Amino acid sequence: QPRFWHGRSIVGLQGGFGQVVFGREYTTNFLGTQLVGDPWGYDTVATQAGVTGLGIGKVRNDSSATYRFSAGGFGFGAQIAEATDTFANLQSKPVNFNLGYSAGPLFAGFGYEKTGAEAAAKEKMWSFGASYNLGMVKPGFYYAKGTTAADVDRKSWMLSATAPIGAGEFRAAYGVRKSNDENDMKRFSLGYHYAMSKRTTLYVDFANEGVDTTAGVNKTAYDVGIKHNF
Repeated sequence: QPRFWHGRSIVGLQGGFGQVVFGREYTTNFLGTQLVGDPWGYDTVATQAGVTGLGIGKVRNDSSATYRFSAGGFGFGAQIAEATDTFANLQSKPVNFNLGYSAGPLFAGFGYEKTGAEAAAKEKMWSFGASYNLGMVKPGFYYAKGTTAADVDRKSWMLSATAPIGAGEFRAAYGVRKSNDENDMKRFSLGYHYAMSKRTTLYVDFANEGVDTTAGVNKTAYDVGIKHNF
């Protein structure tokens, strides 16, 4: 059945108790760890999504209930979703949670997700990311580990750095993903995003990826563009 709405579609309440929303919502593991771990935020050809998400983590869940709370630099989020509805046909309910800390120059986050897909194994993953802003440069580290529904063990790590240069930001990252202890992805990304105004950004990115190092498959991509936020 064709889907009318692929993005975020929620309704909920927010107050001193935190935030509760229902509908098609981002997973807490994605927002709290995977998205912030990628210097490109899952955007442009330079994204490190294949490394941070392991090819396991989901971006959104349909028919979900999500709770978030933050205080004193600490944040917590948890989500549960229906296993079966108009679009989902899973073997168990997807569940995920995230714990994070952000204060001053330090950020650290940990997330766990069980996608609800089950075959030879239950599909699940956990991830950890941290960064520290030194002013001239912000280095970051990311590590994730999980199992696919086909019972393939995966893990990944990534080193990243962002640095303000003029009115823009230089970005760099190198990530490696392994399946059953063999490399199946090595990804190197570079980019410069120049802020022409508060809402308009000019960008150029480069990425090189070895999808299967054993077979020697290698891909290179670049992009140049302008982005305006309405």
